[in-house]
Amino acid sequence: MELKDIFFIKEDDWYRLQAWATIAYDKDKNEISGLMTAVPQKDGRFKIGDVEILKQENTSTNTDLNGDAVSEYMMKYGMKYNNPDMKFVWWHSHHT
Repeated sequence: MELKDIFFIKEDDWYRLQAWATIAYDKDKNEISGLMTAVPQKDGRFKIGDVEILKQENTSTNTDLNGDAVSEYMMKYGMKYNNPDMKFVWWHSHHT
């Protein structure tokens, strides 16, 4: 099975994520991470979206998301979709 048969992400969300990773590296040589949703679609795939960076501590090799920020994100999008099959996805950069 190919990845395109499992999930998809809108271009603007993909480019937003890539831009944040680029900025974090160019500015401080740091990694960066955040959360996004994976919402099941009628065709059986998951739509990846709602890409956000959250309050975090980060270094060139590590990110530590703020627990309150994670909780707020999960409440916000959990209530938005109200779908027990929705997943939360942690994303992070790798620059080197």
